[in-house]
Amino acid sequence: MANCGYDFERASQAVKNGEVDMVSFGTLFISNPDLVERFKTGAELETGDKSTFYGGDEKGYTDYPTL
Repeated sequence: MANCGYDFERASQAVKNGEVDMVSFGTLFISNPDLVERFKTGAELETGDKSTFYGGDEKGYTDYPTL
């Protein structure tokens, strides 16, 4: 399993090329709670505010918009 710094294209290529079996997405999921749907449709990704990640409330954790 690989992670850290992958986008959809890079992850897809790594799996296709046999470099990895799977890729996990952590921070992309925080700022894009509908990440799978965004990948499927090619929708633009929200940019996460890293200063608010894991801050203890909804700000920067559960308040990102969905499609």
